[in-house]
Amino acid sequence: MFMNCAELISMPDLHGIVLAKHCYSKMFSGCTKLYYNIPEVLPITTLAINCYDGMFINCSSMVVAPKLPATVLADSCYSAMF
Repeated sequence: MFMNCAELISMPDLHGIVLAKHCYSKMFSGCTKLYYNIPEVLPITTLAINCYDGMFINCSSMVVAPKLPATVLADSCYSAMF
């Protein structure tokens, strides 16, 4: 959705209870100025296949990663997330 949007500085709120396969895959990849509004925690505890795959790749301005409290993991759910 926002892949390679180099001018994006603030992350929009992500709402959801259940994640689908690949739902946030590479969503902010290449957003090199993304810095503000990074959630302290990604609250979903049951993850789907590849749901966070590559989500923050090349987000070089991020200084703190969100906590990942998931307890039910799926194949490659955090693959190359950062």
